[in-house]
Amino acid sequence: VSLQQLLALAQTVRDFYAVGGEKATAKIMRQVVSDFVKPETQRAALGVGYALLINKDCPVLAKNMVSHSWDEGFFEFIDALNIISEALATEGLWICALALHQRNTGENGPGPSIAEQLGDDVLEG
Repeated sequence: VSLQQLLALAQTVRDFYAVGGEKATAKIMRQVVSDFVKPETQRAALGVGYALLINKDCPVLAKNMVSHSWDEGFFEFIDALNIISEALATEGLWICALALHQRNTGENGPGPSIAEQLGDDVLEG
């Protein structure tokens, strides 16, 4: 995804939680993926991650791999990237929560599971 797309996602997530009267800024990455990202990709039924879903007509080439914790605040993650936004403004970002299709082994639906995408060997995939 691009940084601009990530910032747009942040606003969409704020709006999503506001509808239910929840405070988005209290949400961790795990919750945002479970509550928003995963349902969005499942609804599309294409078997792809969020990043490819929103860029299906013109995929963004990732030039930076961004690590995150499942239990870190989602908006803390966004804020950290925003601090270095000038350096990332024109580059694609590979963020596993958005790049991988979020389907667990045993769950129904199109596309590969997370385990199938990652493979059995950490060095070979």
